[in-house]
Amino acid sequence: MPFTVEEIEKALTTPRAEWPMIMPKKGTLATSVNYPIIIDYLSGQSTTLAGLEQDDKVYFWRLLINLLNNLENISADSQLVLDVLYDQTVYKNIEGAFKNWLLMYALKNKTNDAMQAVLQHFRNQGMSNDDILTFAIISKKFDAEEELPADKTGLIDFLLCHIQQMPKLIYPSYGYSWNSNWNLFYFKLLEEANPAFAHEYALTAINPNSQKAIQFLSAYNNGAYLPSIIGTLTDKMNFNLETIQAKLATAIHLYELDNDKHGDLAITLADNYLDYISIHFPKQTSEVIFCSEKIHEIGFKFLPYSSCAFHLLLQKDKVIGSQKINEWIEKKIFIPFGTIQVLHYHLGKEAFHYIERALKTDAATGGIDYHRSAIDLLQQYFEPEEYLPLLWGFAANKSKLLRQLVAVIIAEKDADAEKKAIKLLESKSADARQTSVIILSYFSTPSSKTAMMKVLNTEINDNTRDVLLQTVADNLPTEASMAFIEDMVSAAKSRGKLNKPMEAWLEESTLPPLFYSTGKQLTADETTFLLYRMSRIKEMRSDMEARYILQFLDKQKTNDFALAIIKLFIDKGAKPEHKWLMALAALLGNDAVVDKIRITINKWMEENRYKMAEYGVGALAIQGSDKALRWVEWYSRKYKSKKANVGAAALVALETAAEELGITIHELGDRVVPDFGFDGLFKTFTVDGDEYRAFIDSNFKMAFFNEDNKKLKAIPAATDAAIKDEFKAIAKEVRDIVKSQSSRLEYYLIIQRKWTHDQWQKFFLQNSVMFIYATKLLWGVYNEAGELHDNFMCSEDTSLINLNSEEISLDENCIIGIVHPTQLSEALLKQWQQQFYDLSLEPVFPQLDRKTPDMKGINLSKPIIKIFEGKQMQTGSTRSTLERFGWHKGPTGDGGMLESFNLLYFEKKIEAVLEVEGIGAGYGWGGDEKLGRLFVIDRTKVTGKWGVYIKNEEDENMVQLDKVPKIFLSEMLAAVQAIKVFEKKE
Repeated sequence: MPFTVEEIEKALTTPRAEWPMIMPKKGTLATSVNYPIIIDYLSGQSTTLAGLEQDDKVYFWRLLINLLNNLENISADSQLVLDVLYDQTVYKNIEGAFKNWLLMYALKNKTNDAMQAVLQHFRNQGMSNDDILTFAIISKKFDAEEELPADKTGLIDFLLCHIQQMPKLIYPSYGYSWNSNWNLFYFKLLEEANPAFAHEYALTAINPNSQKAIQFLSAYNNGAYLPSIIGTLTDKMNFNLETIQAKLATAIHLYELDNDKHGDLAITLADNYLDYISIHFPKQTSEVIFCSEKIHEIGFKFLPYSSCAFHLLLQKDKVIGSQKINEWIEKKIFIPFGTIQVLHYHLGKEAFHYIERALKTDAATGGIDYHRSAIDLLQQYFEPEEYLPLLWGFAANKSKLLRQLVAVIIAEKDADAEKKAIKLLESKSADARQTSVIILSYFSTPSSKTAMMKVLNTEINDNTRDVLLQTVADNLPTEASMAFIEDMVSAAKSRGKLNKPMEAWLEESTLPPLFYSTGKQLTADETTFLLYRMSRIKEMRSDMEARYILQFLDKQKTNDFALAIIKLFIDKGAKPEHKWLMALAALLGNDAVVDKIRITINKWMEENRYKMAEYGVGALAIQGSDKALRWVEWYSRKYKSKKANVGAAALVALETAAEELGITIHELGDRVVPDFGFDGLFKTFTVDGDEYRAFIDSNFKMAFFNEDNKKLKAIPAATDAAIKDEFKAIAKEVRDIVKSQSSRLEYYLIIQRKWTHDQWQKFFLQNSVMFIYATKLLWGVYNEAGELHDNFMCSEDTSLINLNSEEISLDENCIIGIVHPTQLSEALLKQWQQQFYDLSLEPVFPQLDRKTPDMKGINLSKPIIKIFEGKQMQTGSTRSTLERFGWHKGPTGDGGMLESFNLLYFEKKIEAVLEVEGIGAGYGWGGDEKLGRLFVIDRTKVTGKWGVYIKNEEDENMVQLDKVPKIFLSEMLAAVQAIKVFEKKE
C-alpha cells in the first residue's frame, strides 16, 4: 500500500551517516514546487509525477532512499520511490547519492541475489561492468581493508570475476598516469584474480602522493614488487617533467624508508632531475612543490622538487651539492627560494656567497616576492655589515618595488645611509637617484632636505623628480607667489619639459586662453607647464606643482578651456593614459563639465568600461561643486552591490574630495545632501495662476500646500506634466537619501559627531530632508570637552524648545550634537522619553530607547573580550545586525569567507574588530556563523592593507578597553549583543 504522509516526512527528516550535511531545514522542503507532486504520488493521492521542476531543494529528495529496503523483491511502495528517484528531474541531482547507496547495499547484503539486484540498477543507469568496477574502487569504501574477506559472495565475487575477464588492466582513477590514486583494496583484488595485473598496478605507486603505497610495498611479501619499481625508476625511457618528478618523489620515499639501501638511487635521481631542469626549464619560476615526513621534520613544510634534490645532494656531500649550485649560478638557471633555504640549512654562514650570487643572477626573474623572502632570510640570520653591500647593489635595479624594498632596510640598518644616499643623488642612473630619494625620505635632517631641494629643479627624470616632490613637500610653500610660479616654469623649461605638446593632437595654442585672477593671461609656457604637470598624476587629483597655478586662476574664465580639453579627451577615445585631461577639466570646469563627465560615466557603465567609470567618479569628486559631489554620492549608493568597484571608488573619491577641499569626510557628507532647488524648506510652483508650495512631510513624503496654507491630499491635477515628473523624481531620490542618512546619523550618534551652530542650522534647518531628522531627534549643547551642557528639540515651525516646551535661543558659538541616552540622568531621560511619546514622534532610529550592553563578564582592564568566542549565531543575523549598527565587512580570507566585521571611529583613529567565521563575503552563502574575539585597534599603528592579526593581549596594536571612549565602547558591545544566538530546536 502507498506510504502515509507521516512515513514520508520521517524519511525526509532522518539523516544518513553518509550524507550528514545535506538535511533540509525544518519546513523548507515543503516550500518546494515539487513537494505536493511527490508527496501525493508516494501517498497514492496521484498517479503522475508530471510537473516536477528543477529548484534549489531538489537534491534533498535523495533522503527518500530511507524508504527503500528490499531490492531483491521490489514492493509496490518501493517502486513508487524508485519512480521518483529515476525521474529525469530528480535523478540528475541525486545520481551520486543513489549509486553510493546501491554500493553500500551490496556490501551490507552479501548475497548473489542482492548483488544481481544492485547490478540491474547500475545497468539501468547506463553503467557497464568496467564502470561498476571503477566506481566501486574509487568510491574509497575499502581503503581500510588489508585482507579480502573470506566470504567472497556478492560484490567481491563480482569484482574478482570481472578482473579475471578483463583483457587489459583498468586504472580506476583519472586514467593511466603517474598521478593515479593507488588503492590497496584494488591491489589485493588484482593479486588474487590476475597476478600479472598486480605487478603492473604496483608501478602506479610511482607518483608523488603514494608514500603509503611505497611503505606498504616495501614491507609486503619481502619486497617482492620493489625490483620492478626500482627498475622503472632507473629506466630513462619516456622522459618528461611529470615522469621525472614522480620518480624523484618515489626515490625520496624509498630513501626515507631505508637510507643505506636506497641512498645512491635517490642521489642519482636528484642529480638527473637537476640536469633535466637546467636543460629544459632554466628560467622556470613556478615549480611543483613536494613534501614528505623527513622534509617536514627539518623545518620545511613544502619545497620545490629542485630544492628537494639539492637537499639530498647537500645532505650526502656538501662539496658535491655546492658544486651543483655553482653550475646553476654560472648557467644563470633560476634558483628557487626553497633552495636558498636549503642552502642556509646545510651551509649556515657559508651560504651567503651562493645566496648573493643567486639574487644577483635572478634579479629580474624572481620578482619582488622572491627577493623579499630572500632578503628577510638574510636579515634574520646574517649581520647588516654582511648583506648591506648587496642591498646597495640593487639601488640602480630596474625593479621599482625592489628598490623600494632595499631602501627601507638600508635607511634602518645602515648607520651611514644618509651620507651615502646624498652622494647617490649624483649618480648617472635615474633608478639609483630614485632609490637615494626614498632612503632620504626616512631622514628629516636639514642636510637631507637641503640636498634634495638642491637637485629638485635640475632632476631630468620625471619619475625621480615626482618622488623628490613628495619627499620635500613639507619644504614647499602652501601658497605660492607669482615669482615662485615663474621660477618653477622656467626650471621646467630648462629641463626640456616644455619643448613639445603632451600629445600630438593637444596643441596648446589652439585651446581657449586661461587667466590669472589678476586678469593676466597665462603664457604659452605656463599653459604647457600646467598640462605637463597634470599629465604626471596617477590618481584623480591635482598635481602638487600644478596646484600652484590652479590656485591663482580666475575660475570664472576657465570653463571654456575645461570644455575644450574634455571634448578632446572624449573624441580621442577616452583612453586611461589620458585620464589626466578629465581631471584637469574637472578642476577648471563648472556644471557643464560635470554633466559631460556624468554622461560619459553612464556610457562607460553601459560599455563595461568600469575602470574608466571609477576615474570618472574621481573626476567628479575633485570638481568639488555640490552638484558633482551629490552625483558621486549617488554612484556610491547606486553601485553599492552591483558593480561594487565603481561604488567603492566613489567612496574613496569622496575622501579624496574632502582632502582636496580641506574639510572632513563628515562635513563633505553634509554637503552632498541635495536641496532639490528648494528655497529653504519649500519649493514654490504655479498652476493656472495659483501658487502652491511643495515640502517634505514628517514621513519623508512629498506634500503640498495651497495659498491658504492648507495641506492638499495630492498635487493639483492641472499641474504641468514636467513639474509632476520633477516631484516624482524628487520623491524617489528622497527615499534613497533616507536609506543612507538614517544610518549615517545613527553612526554620528555612536561617534558623537558635533556641529558648530552655523553648520547645524545650515544642514538641519535649511534643508528640506534633513529638517525632518531635526524634528525627530533630541539635540544637545556641548562644551569644548564634549560634556553635555543643555538639551533641546526642534519643532515643526523650526523653533527650538526645551523640556518645558519653552522656546530657547542658542549661542552662536555653541557646539551641537545628537544626545546619547547615557549622557542623561535617569530622571531626565524618562522625562524626554515621555515628551517624545506625548508628541507622537516616531524616531528614525533608536535614540532615547537604545539598549545598554550587559557588562557581565567583561573586564575593561583587558584589551580583548572573549565571552563571545565560539558562540553560534542565527544565519544572516551577524551581517544584518552589525551593518544596521554601522559596521562594515573586514578582510576576506580563504574560500571567500569573512574574517571580521569592523566599526571605525575616524576622528579617534580607532576601530572595533569582531572576528567571525562561517560568513561568506557575498550574500546567501556560508556555514555555521560563529563569533570570535572582540577588540579595538589603534589605526595609527596598523599599516597593513588587509587588516591586522592580533596574536595575544600583549599586542601593541590594541587599545585597552578602559581607554576606549565610553559611548563607542557601549555601542560596539550593544551591537554584538544584539546579534541573535542560534537556538537548537528539539
